[in-house]
Amino acid sequence: MHETIGVSKLNGSYPTVLLNTDLDWPFSIAVDVRYGYLYWSDYSKNNIGRMGMDGTNRTVIVKEKISKPRGLTLDYINDHIYWTNDGKYIEFANLDGTNRQTVVSQDNIWTITVFEDHIYWIDGTIIYRANKTHGINKTTIISKLNIPWVIHIYHPSRQPEGLYHLL
Repeated sequence: MHETIGVSKLNGSYPTVLLNTDLDWPFSIAVDVRYGYLYWSDYSKNNIGRMGMDGTNRTVIVKEKISKPRGLTLDYINDHIYWTNDGKYIEFANLDGTNRQTVVSQDNIWTITVFEDHIYWIDGTIIYRANKTHGINKTTIISKLNIPWVIHIYHPSRQPEGLYHLL
């Protein structure tokens, strides 16, 4: 069932539905424990939303000029949210959706992550990197991969301490 965003303890106990209304295809989520928000992209409804980590205070923060948002990631250093738009653009905005900007324009962008001063993305079988604010200095990191679907960077700066702990 695509129409649900839920949470549970790591062992699967206490499953709880956070969101199951006015949601078609949540493609990607990002959690900001510092402020207690969960962000999601809805591939079918063409929007990006935000809610409290307990499912309250739901709001759509990006709904204009967006199509098929897939990738979603947070820049904890600058308080920005990044997403893919129609598989052709990487965009970012403030955490409330304001001050939207396009960083990269390229076909077939699937998933993204941010680390330090760079945005990383997968385009079919290639991982690229560019400046996260201006999209300059685009570099191929790895090519000829076997169709990866997700990219993540694990580092202490990508795991900020916050208000909430795992349920």
